[in-house]
Amino acid sequence: MGKHGRVALAILGVIALAAEAPVVGGAVVGQKGDAATSVARLTGGGIDVTVRYTGGIGSTNAVTLVNNTKTGINQKNPGKLDFPTLGITRARTDLTLLQWRQAVLKGGNVFKHTVTLDLLDDQAQPVASFSLQNAWPASYQVSALPAVQPGQKAAALEAETLILAYENLTRTR
Repeated sequence: MGKHGRVALAILGVIALAAEAPVVGGAVVGQKGDAATSVARLTGGGIDVTVRYTGGIGSTNAVTLVNNTKTGINQKNPGKLDFPTLGITRARTDLTLLQWRQAVLKGGNVFKHTVTLDLLDDQAQPVASFSLQNAWPASYQVSALPAVQPGQKAAALEAETLILAYENLTRTR
């Protein structure tokens, strides 16, 4: 890990201590087992970052009603399949996620990637893995991280939040 990575981890560690939250793999997380702030690693398509996963893995089918004319009973059948968007957040230490978003703004389909989201335990070991096909950043937001401690200067980092759209999902672990 380079000098800038160590500095970012050190700053994140201070932020975590100030907030009484652990740091795993460079991401500040909430209470142990808190699904809203699970640490994850996102890889694929030239991306390899540690993030906080904020939700959105799953799928939903619309329910269609079909009238069985023989029995007179309405049957419920699966309709259109849809996948929710997935949220991730991290302290911005490089331009990887921003550049991915900028590729979307340029157009075409070159920005769609199959990526893997590994949910990590408190020892940074994968406990669940998901393959997201044709994933792309539908939204990108930047916000400043809070001050480290009262009376000290704010950390010179930004938090970036990405909302990913994807077209299919496979659980691989």
